[in-house]
Parts: sequence; C-alpha cells; structure tokens
Amino acid sequence: MTGPLVSVVTPSFNQGAFIGATLESVLEQDYPHIEHIVMDGGSTDSTLDVLRSVDDPRLTWISEPDRGQSDAINKGLRRANGQILTYLNSDDILLPGVIREVVAHFAAHPEVPSSYGDLWFIDEAGDRLDPVYGMPFDLQRALTNTLVIPQQGCFWRREVQEAIGLFDETLHYQMDTEYWLRMALNGFIPHHVPGMRAGFRLHGESKTVSQSVLFAEDWERIITRVYEQPDLPDEIAHRRREAFGYMRKHRAESLWRAGRRDEARPYLTALLRSDSPFRQKILALTMLVDSHLRTPFTRWMQRAFDRVKGSEHAAYREVQQDV
Repeated sequence: MTGPLVSVVTPSFNQGAFIGATLESVLEQDYPHIEHIVMDGGSTDSTLDVLRSVDDPRLTWISEPDRGQSDAINKGLRRANGQILTYLNSDDILLPGVIREVVAHFAAHPEVPSSYGDLWFIDEAGDRLDPVYGMPFDLQRALTNTLVIPQQGCFWRREVQEAIGLFDETLHYQMDTEYWLRMALNGFIPHHVPGMRAGFRLHGESKTVSQSVLFAEDWERIITRVYEQPDLPDEIAHRRREAFGYMRKHRAESLWRAGRRDEARPYLTALLRSDSPFRQKILALTMLVDSHLRTPFTRWMQRAFDRVKGSEHAAYREVQQDV
C-alpha cells in the first residue's frame, strides 16, 4: 500500500497518565505511512518513561523547554516531512481508521485544502461521554467565533502551511481557531466531513470553561488583527460590527462570570451603544447594573438565556444526527 506521508505532531507536558493512549491511537492506525513527532516541554512526571518504552521507528520525540503549546506545535511542524499534517494533544486520541479515511478523502477531493470531522468527549478512563459535531464552514460564524471546528481530527495539506505559515505563538488558547480562520481568509476553506474522528479528553488539567477569560482575551487579539489588515474583501469588511459585537459580548460575559465586574463594564457599555440585538442589550444592561449593585436578577436572566442557547444547540445536534 502506498500513499502520502501523514505527520502527527503532539505537544506534550506532564501528561504521563494519558500520553500512552495518545501514542497508541496514532501508531496503531491501519494506514502505515505515518510519522509521529512528540515535542515535550521537559516533563517531570512519567511522560519520558512512556516515550522511552515505545519501540517504533515512526515515533520521534524530543524533550526540551519550550515557550508553550503553540511553540511546541510549531517546532514539531518544522520537523514534519508529511504531505498531510495535523496535531494531537498528549491527552487526546484519534479513533481507529481515521487517517486512512482522511487520506482517501484528500485523494478523492484534490480541491479540499483542509478536512475536519466530529469527535467524542471522553473521560479520564477513555470512556465516551458526549458527541461534538463540527459545522460546515460559514464565514459569519468564523468571524464571530461561533463555528465549531473540532481541532482533534483536523488535517491540512502541506501547501496550506507553506502559504499561511505556522501557528501564532502569541496565542495560547485559540491558536487553532485563528489558524482555521487564517486558512479561510487566504482562500483555503476547511471542509467538514461528518463522522467521528477523535476523542477529546476531559480531566482536571484540561483547558476548560474555567479559563474562559483567557480564551476570550485570545479572541479579542485575533479579531482585532483581522480588521487591522488593509483592503479586506467586502464580505469580511461588512461584518466588522457583527464581529466586534460578538467579541465584546464574549469578553463581557467571561469577565462577569469570573467576578471581574469592573473590567467587564467597558465591554458592556460598548454593547449598549452598539447595534447589537435587543436581547443582548437587555442582558448587557442588567449585567452592567449588577456590576454596581450585585443584584440576583442578572444571574436569573443569564441562566434563562443559557437555557435558550442550550435548546438551540440541542436542535442543531438533532439536525446533524439526522443528516
């Protein structure tokens, strides 16, 4: 069997409890032309023992200090030789047969620059929890950070990286989101292929909602940089208000939920002065009042809006399952 080389880069730091499953999920794929590059940031747990125990020429690993996850990914990508590229965190897994399916899809669709699918949330033991369904690419959602592109199981061609470069090392939480958006802004539209590709492990040290303020800070930097570019296409330039409205809403909510009310006020004030939807303005007003008076009304309203969003997401999932 012949085919293109697929490079899987794994940034790693102190995930000794899980990295064995990550390695197994890659090296036991039924597609042989794989190289797995692990860039470890100097782990002090059992990670290096696990890496040393694997005797497979397709695995290369280096353990040395890095400047964070984005730096580790880029160091691995610079070493990668594959025509098809991806990265997989050291606590996540690929599902069996995924790389073979991805290679076949790229071969059948030479016009597709990047491909992503769906995934399972898994627990510490690797048991499946809830599904996460990717969405077909949509520019409006991409510019408002409401597009679901599961990072685990997203692959892209080498030509894409050669054209747009590596991951932004100033970002630590949404570097993947920025990369998919940068692909699209440069004409490389990612393509959703329905089907489960990976497992995203949820555990005590994973990046979760508890760090939502930091995710929101990354997104503010991303969208600000996008609109600092000159001569943007009309379809992007015309969405400026919408993009910044979402950014302010996301920043305000994350700061408010974290109890950082004073920092949330400028974003809430900007939302009130914008042409954002009426529902957003009502929520912004009550959150602004709460930032001064600490009323319980805002919490009640936030829960009500969360239930509405939850119902909308559930409806979307039902549609995806029926497709």
